[in-house]
Amino acid sequence: MFSNVLIGFLAGIGFGAWVFSKIQRQTGGNTTNSLVVAGGAGLVLFIAIVTLMALFVPSN
Repeated sequence: MFSNVLIGFLAGIGFGAWVFSKIQRQTGGNTTNSLVVAGGAGLVLFIAIVTLMALFVPSN
C-alpha cells in the first residue's frame, strides 16, 4: 500500500522528533545540538528501515 521510502521517511521523522525532544530536555534548550543529533538519528533510522524493507518485504 505505502512505498518503502514513505514508511522509512515517516519512521525517521517520528524518531527524529522523539530524539529532538529528549536531547532538548537534557541540554536545557540547546537547539543546534538537538537538531544535529535528531537529524542524524532520523537519517540512520530512515536508511535502516528502507534497507530492511527492501530485503524482507516484497514490492509490487
